Amino acid sequence: MTGSILIEESPGRNARELGRSGQPRHAKRHPSRERRASGQAARRADQRERLLAAITQLAIEGSAHDLTVAQIVALAGVSRPTFYEHFSDREECFVRALEPAAEALLSALETALASCEPQQAPSAAAAALVDFARAEPGLARLLMSDSLAGGRPALDARDRLIERAAQAIERALDRATTDASISAISPRLMLGVTSRLLAVRLDRGEERLADFQAELCVWLQSYSLPGARRRARARSIAPTEAPSPLISARLRPPPALAHPPGRTTDAAFSENQWLRIVFATAAIVARDGYAAATVAEITRVAGLDTRAFYRLFACKEQALADARELMFGHAMALTAGAFATAESWPERVWEASQAFAHCVEQNPTLAYVSFGESHAGGPVAMARLPQLIDAFTIFLQEGYRYASPRPGSPAAPSPVALEAIVTAVFELCHLRSRRAAEQPEPQLHELAFICLAPFLGATQASDFLRRRRADDVASKALRSPAARR
Repeated sequence: MTGSILIEESPGRNARELGRSGQPRHAKRHPSRERRASGQAARRADQRERLLAAITQLAIEGSAHDLTVAQIVALAGVSRPTFYEHFSDREECFVRALEPAAEALLSALETALASCEPQQAPSAAAAALVDFARAEPGLARLLMSDSLAGGRPALDARDRLIERAAQAIERALDRATTDASISAISPRLMLGVTSRLLAVRLDRGEERLADFQAELCVWLQSYSLPGARRRARARSIAPTEAPSPLISARLRPPPALAHPPGRTTDAAFSENQWLRIVFATAAIVARDGYAAATVAEITRVAGLDTRAFYRLFACKEQALADARELMFGHAMALTAGAFATAESWPERVWEASQAFAHCVEQNPTLAYVSFGESHAGGPVAMARLPQLIDAFTIFLQEGYRYASPRPGSPAAPSPVALEAIVTAVFELCHLRSRRAAEQPEPQLHELAFICLAPFLGATQASDFLRRRRADDVASKALRSPAARR
């Protein structure tokens, strides 16, 4: 063929050049190169483990929120560039450090579930969490407390851990008989409440948790319903009618206020700027996360300059704390107003829970920074959080007049039960805020049942809410245009 030369390879030549291994004879192996590669891999693995051990030790001894990369690399004995070869930032390193502790906790929970009666799975799981906190208080604090303040990656890791644990409980409950009495509180909610209650105690350095565990299990049992009633109640739960549109539940940032001399007081002008900055802080933290939020971006969204910010706030932490104060104050006002409209305490709780749920749903941005990332911002932003939550127990105090002795339970809920009730409300709002974008569940109309069952009993509370929902449906039908015609 013109312009080409064909060379036919000799089969013998090919075989000689390839040799027995099937590799060309000139492709020699380099043991020294392989040893170097193996040594580099081992060195990298050792560096990674030292970094994870360092951040774990530092977080246990202090707080994950205050850690710096400089502290981590100094304790690990590696360079800053080496840190960034393994992790993109401090948050990723912290989340990876949580993984062994999370697996240990899941293993302990699975062991507890394997040795209990299926219907006792929620209580057994709660006890397993308490036992883990007693045995490994430092690691438990990282999983249950510091993860709440560790940014979105840590929050995601916390939620994944609780979801995996909840699935294990659900598998155990699937083995229960159809007539078994089981807590109507979802495993996901129970685990969230237990971890938050333990976080408070671990932060305070409490070591005696036996009484807490016993009272927590009594609280869980107060929601127990026979299997058929539990399934019927789950099917009957539906969103209820929102409060009257006359109730102003939505908060909005005010428009910019002009400040002409002699016409607007300094107080009104400062309040206008304060509100604009507070709403802008909530919006930026909800959009970007607390760590990425900057004063420059906050003031840009607020339509102000940084001088106005620092006249009113010492730092972005204070602005975030004020955003939460605004949300909780508004929710308290609406809840108290609705609570006062009914005659009996169960009716008042129903009205109050409806108003509270409506407030959360109508203010998603403020709700997110108040519940979804409740611990972002460090000590300044969190300082008032326990008091703000505890304030809502005022709506439960009258319930003691309605409490009656039940088999196997005390006559009235304990202080731990009150704390667990408001914490359950908080955790429900946390779930709602973090999942609102992709799924609206869990619905906040569970709030009334959470508040009433420990006082009335789960069966009586369930019956009351069923009648109340039926009354609302009938009332709504009477107000419909078709009925008026």
